[in-house]
Amino acid sequence: MILKLIERNLKRYLKDTMGVFFSFLSVIMVIIMYAVFLGDNTLNSVKTSVGDIPYVDGMVMAWLMAGIVFISTVTVPISVLGLFSEDRNAKTLNDFYTSPISRSSFILSYLLSSLIITTIMSSLNFILGQLYILTLGYSFIPIMDILTVFSIIILCSLTYSSLFFFLALIMKSAKAFGSLGSIVGTLIGFFGGIYVPIGVISSTIANLIHLLPFSYGVTLMRLAYMKWFMGQVFDGAPEGVRSGFESFFGLTVEINDWSMPILMMVLGLVFYTFIFYGLSVFVMNTKKVV
Repeated sequence: MILKLIERNLKRYLKDTMGVFFSFLSVIMVIIMYAVFLGDNTLNSVKTSVGDIPYVDGMVMAWLMAGIVFISTVTVPISVLGLFSEDRNAKTLNDFYTSPISRSSFILSYLLSSLIITTIMSSLNFILGQLYILTLGYSFIPIMDILTVFSIIILCSLTYSSLFFFLALIMKSAKAFGSLGSIVGTLIGFFGGIYVPIGVISSTIANLIHLLPFSYGVTLMRLAYMKWFMGQVFDGAPEGVRSGFESFFGLTVEINDWSMPILMMVLGLVFYTFIFYGLSVFVMNTKKVV
């Protein structure tokens, strides 16, 4: 039954061919805008810090592309889970309530549908970003780093799908959820330290941002995407130079003077996934969501 629901959701999403097309087009436009408008400014800032050395332009582009891939793991689930809000407005949920499927499995069907679509779209973002970096004269990042990026895409896609399903569940209308999507799409670049490096933001606000699950995802994405380039750029450099760069450009999650270990970031995303899934199950079991 759950597989049928997943198939239904995937077909509904892909049925909107123009929406899918413009999703691809928006990815290309974002890459171009980042490269043109943010690339030079960020590159000049990095060169001021570490000098005009080999591989630095590739590292900066990897930083930007990691941000783009991360953004898609946040914004695509909002688009996919809009299907749930539409089902509720159309009273389709009443049909599901009378079916033998459990509420937890019903929720899981939406989450897995969102996971599949978000993983595909984010992976395409990654491939397009890698192709752009090829134009700078570099090769693809090492295969193990690529596998790590794909693993992080899957984890982030599931975490943020769980989060936004819960928000779609407690909101009364598709219009309200759509408005939330617009707000998140506007602010995620700020919360992820993408529009401006996290080091530019005051320490108080930065500490608050680092409490959100978005900071874990974007940090893990950057660490995997930039690993090879950073190894080249900072080879032989004093440790303080590298750590200063990582702190300023959001490759660490720091709260006051404490730096969060990578394993804790991963576990944090897993924790948020189960928390919001559990809350969704609780709400659907205790309230009639129509």
